[in-house]
Parts: sequence; structure tokens; C-alpha cells
Amino acid sequence: MAAGLAAWVADYADSPVFAQLGGSYIGGFFIGWAFRRFLKMAALVAGGIFAAIAGLKGTGWVELDWSAIETQIMHSMAALQRGAEGLKQFLSGYLPSAGAAGAGTFFGFRKK
Repeated sequence: MAAGLAAWVADYADSPVFAQLGGSYIGGFFIGWAFRRFLKMAALVAGGIFAAIAGLKGTGWVELDWSAIETQIMHSMAALQRGAEGLKQFLSGYLPSAGAAGAGTFFGFRKK
């Protein structure tokens, strides 16, 4: 059985497509794993910042201009949407590798 598996791997090891898809999957896996860690830390930092702002606002030390904050958030969301569209167009040129990277990112994000 091990010899059959080794022969199967040897048949595909010389294939550049196999290597490209495997590399894309592994890269995507680590990107997903790192992104999960980043989101956890970002949630903790954002929660701390919001708690500090709420405490300062409750004591009257800080006054917030909510309309300016809302405008800034809308501009940031529009920039993120434009960036996502550009990424989508870029990845469509590399669809097989992007598919493998996407699968790797998904499974890396799910990994605990």
C-alpha cells in the first residue's frame, strides 16, 4: 500500500500544477490561521477601546461628534469595497490557485 501511494505521489510530484495548487493551499491555510488570530486580538483591542471611550464619555471628559464618526466609517467601508472588487478581479486571473488558496484559508481559519 505504501509503495502504491509513493508511486502516485511520484507521478504528480513533477507536475507544476500540482505543486502550484499545493503551495496555494498551504499558503491559504496559514493566511486563514493568521487572520483568525488577528481577528481575536482586534476584537479584544476594539472592545477595550470602546469600553474606555464609554467610560470617558460617561464621566463627561470626552464629547463625540457622531456625524463625523459615521462619515469616516462610510468612507472606510467604501474603500474596503473597492479593494475587495480589485482583489476579486486579480484572483479571477489565477482561479485554480485562488480556489486552492481559498480552501486553505477556510480550513486554516477553522483550525483551533
